[in-house]
Amino acid sequence: MKTRDKSTQPRCGLCGKTKNLTKTECCGQWICNDEHKYVLFSYARSSCSRNHRRFTLCGFHSGEGHKGHWKDCKKCRASFQTEMYVWYGTNEYNFEKLENPPHYEPTLCDRCGVVIKLGTDGYSVGPKGTICERCNYEEHYQPTAKAGRRAAPRKPKPQLPANSNPDAIEIILSAQVRKNWRVEPTVCATEPPAHWLGQWRLDFDRKPDRTRWALVTNVATLYTFVFPVKELGRRENFEKLFRLRLGFAIVDAPMLASWKDAPIVYAAGNPRMAVGSMNNMRQHLAWHTETSVGPMKDDEDWINQTPFLSLPEAFPDKAFAERLTEANQLNVKSR
Repeated sequence: MKTRDKSTQPRCGLCGKTKNLTKTECCGQWICNDEHKYVLFSYARSSCSRNHRRFTLCGFHSGEGHKGHWKDCKKCRASFQTEMYVWYGTNEYNFEKLENPPHYEPTLCDRCGVVIKLGTDGYSVGPKGTICERCNYEEHYQPTAKAGRRAAPRKPKPQLPANSNPDAIEIILSAQVRKNWRVEPTVCATEPPAHWLGQWRLDFDRKPDRTRWALVTNVATLYTFVFPVKELGRRENFEKLFRLRLGFAIVDAPMLASWKDAPIVYAAGNPRMAVGSMNNMRQHLAWHTETSVGPMKDDEDWINQTPFLSLPEAFPDKAFAERLTEANQLNVKSR
């Protein structure tokens, strides 16, 4: 019986998977046939097919029935402001990217002056102009200042440099961590990360028994390490314990062993899938503590074996294990 040569087996051009594939209607590329898994109003970016169809010039060009190639299409160029045109043509959902994209001035919040990335940041547009997500929240949901006293506009925050080391691990700090540890990020988180192991988010949680716990979540897979905050001290023990847990987690993937000794940088960012899922994790931890029969597993197993709709594999431990398996397969092929 003949077996199919794996080297010629089609792969998704965006994520590299080989199962359940289809070809795009716009450009005929192999891609995951996963759009039916999208949950309405979840705003998840986990579907390769949906991401390419909705968030690229290639998908837009085909959907609108424009003629010719999307890179030369004047109708596509006129359909978007320059910043969004560049983002749709150069983001990670493209099989081929726009060559020599046009220059554009960054969009600034008309209230506080902070830079807004139209392709990835939250914002609103109204009579007062383009407003960032934070200013919009303050205006609509926070108490207004006393009459007669006009709040001074916030000074725009200095922009952090991008992480220039693709082999470094970015630890994205939540606002609570920054406040409690009195530490500020030094770089801006990479979007998307250079490697799936290269970006984690750190947040704190307080359980009903008033003990405080730290969640360190891998942005790509939602796989999470759980530490008692008391063990971490004032962050002096964080790096040592994180490297120890990471080493145990990747012990079955020798080619990834260098990551446990990779340099660590503290980053600022807002990976929405990770932030929303970690909010759910905190709720799960509280409920886990209050079960009348007592916990069946420790907190870390409980979190990693909880399903999340934003993951194609549903469970963080399965998503993490699949990435390790892929790394081992690549290692075998390279020999």
